[in-house]
Amino acid sequence: MYNKKQEPMSIFPCSIQKMLGHKNTADIIALFNFNYYTSKYQDTTSIKCTTSFAMKGLSLSRDRVRKAKASLIELGFIKEKQARKEDGSFGERYILLYLRESNDRTTDFVPDGNTTTNALSNKENALSNKEKEKSNNINIITKKESQKQVFGEFKNIHMTEESLNKLCMQYGKHDVMDMIERVSAWKKAKGKRYKDDYAGILNWIKKDDRMVTFKNRVDEMFDGILKGVKDKQFDLTRVNQMINDFRSEHFKEAEVLIQRLRQNKTMLKLKEGTL
Repeated sequence: MYNKKQEPMSIFPCSIQKMLGHKNTADIIALFNFNYYTSKYQDTTSIKCTTSFAMKGLSLSRDRVRKAKASLIELGFIKEKQARKEDGSFGERYILLYLRESNDRTTDFVPDGNTTTNALSNKENALSNKEKEKSNNINIITKKESQKQVFGEFKNIHMTEESLNKLCMQYGKHDVMDMIERVSAWKKAKGKRYKDDYAGILNWIKKDDRMVTFKNRVDEMFDGILKGVKDKQFDLTRVNQMINDFRSEHFKEAEVLIQRLRQNKTMLKLKEGTL
């Protein structure tokens, strides 16, 4: 008799690719597969999988499981939800599992005719479907708020969503959020405060050689592609090839590069054939 629970567990290559390049890549992949395994046996993608349960199943510390879970949420593979009872009070917590990123993004920029669908070839991509972008809790580019938000473990970093987006579009979301945590801890320990937290964090970033190098790599590649497109030296196939070559050596930088290209008017014209 056919048993659905015995079906093979298959993962999209692009999903695995998104999990690579992180400090805790092994834990991220392990927890994702454990959640996938759990969904098979619970026969649902809305799974009950507590931190303690994952710790026991994977023989990992609480800290490692929590960090891996945070990474999966950031990458768009899971969401934490809490049910509501009939009386309006909160019920059980559960995890919503996506076998592919929740916004179905791939890391290519444009198609060359026989590659997989990507952001510029798909009519429902982040540039042509504004409603989809607004619902995406991973893509930090889409929403601009004039009101300051609170960030950091100690809730002492205040900046607008627009300011956060500017930093992430230059230095990468992962490293920017790490820097925010560092500054948050420093302010708490030293009893310090800034008149403008955005300016303060930017000052810290500019003193970080690794983050400056990150930005310079992205800027150089972005400017080179843009110039080639404007001069009509690069077509869509060439742009894709350049991005893939760049990504093979600088994975995180390529993610930021792709986001910036997706927002550029010249690249939109190239995609639409109106350049």
